Amino acid sequence: MISSDLPVHAHDVGVDTEPNVLGYGGLNQGCFGAEVRRFRVVGVRGVDAPTPPDVARVLGDTEVGWRGANTVSVPELWPDEEPVQPDLWCLENAHVFGGRIHDRGNGFHYDGQLLMTATGGLLPSSRGVMDGNRTLAGDILTGVGAGWTVTTPTTAPTRRLTGTHVLLGNVHHHFGHTILEGLTRTWAVPYLSAELRRSVRFLVYEPEIRAFSRRLLARAGIPPDRLGHASRWDVVERLIVPDCAMRTHWWITSAQADVWRTVAIQASPGTARIFLSRAGVKYRQAVNNDQVEALFHQAGWEVVRPEQLSVDDQVRLAARARSMAGCVGSQMYLSCFQPPGGSTIVIAPRNFFLRDDVLVAAAVGHDLHVGFGDMVDFAKPREERTWKVDLDVVKELLTQVR
Repeated sequence: MISSDLPVHAHDVGVDTEPNVLGYGGLNQGCFGAEVRRFRVVGVRGVDAPTPPDVARVLGDTEVGWRGANTVSVPELWPDEEPVQPDLWCLENAHVFGGRIHDRGNGFHYDGQLLMTATGGLLPSSRGVMDGNRTLAGDILTGVGAGWTVTTPTTAPTRRLTGTHVLLGNVHHHFGHTILEGLTRTWAVPYLSAELRRSVRFLVYEPEIRAFSRRLLARAGIPPDRLGHASRWDVVERLIVPDCAMRTHWWITSAQADVWRTVAIQASPGTARIFLSRAGVKYRQAVNNDQVEALFHQAGWEVVRPEQLSVDDQVRLAARARSMAGCVGSQMYLSCFQPPGGSTIVIAPRNFFLRDDVLVAAAVGHDLHVGFGDMVDFAKPREERTWKVDLDVVKELLTQVR
């Protein structure tokens, strides 16, 4: 019998100092048997992602005054945190609250997206994930002292889900967020026993999943016919919860690279040189974009607008690339599907270069080269936030990557 009682209070769950250790195929139905059990997996490591030399050379070369840029967008101000080992958690009678993140602030987000144990325990993966932030659902939890009170979103659980499920959490509607955050829990699939892989179902928080996200999840090993949405309030008989394999803008682990390698299914080293154009994107345009693209075309690079291709073709495009280049943006995260040993060029405004390009290059095994232009003025409307890069900077980058 599955309990439907919603706890009055929520609290942080104590973490075992010596969790059980699992290898590939080790997680099975016998790993349940308590409200919550934690398992450490073998073979996952944090990835060292040092600041690239191109970035280090420009640090401090401009008077501080970043025109409204977020700190995660300015290399001098990047926050630091050591990579956190992702664990697997087995829960019985867990509470899962679906929804899509809208407003965020002060450690909270709104419209669902919360995980609790049967008695109100909160795990590291109880928090909603977006832009590297880990926030709690403010429409369900209200802070009181060192804990929280719980407000039910409905008068009773919307559903009681029997059997075993895996929580994939946030998938998002944005292409870049899907690649970095929407796939980040799929690393757990190889750790499921063969029996579980044949029967387990997968839950996402959002009430709808875009077609490109479904396709990327399918390539990551999530069968489309076993992918479902959490309701406003589910009680799940048995729930497997993988921790995130990376924290966007902060750090990355080898488990995230394993996911991208699975998606790409790379069969041979890439040979192509591909420039990923943002000509069709109206936000954060480089005003001399046409000249930048012309320089790459003249140097023998293919110039491609990836949004005109299917998701599968975008992945195949990246998988055949020895080198990829482009102005900073979500399209550059396709470099995570390049074969190891390649090169990546990113051209960015001086005050809009996030650590994610560095994390991807480090995890996958690329040489990363970065060229900076002038600043974006974030006080302007989005469509007016243009910038420019000196063409001599672009020419120098082309001499570094053949």
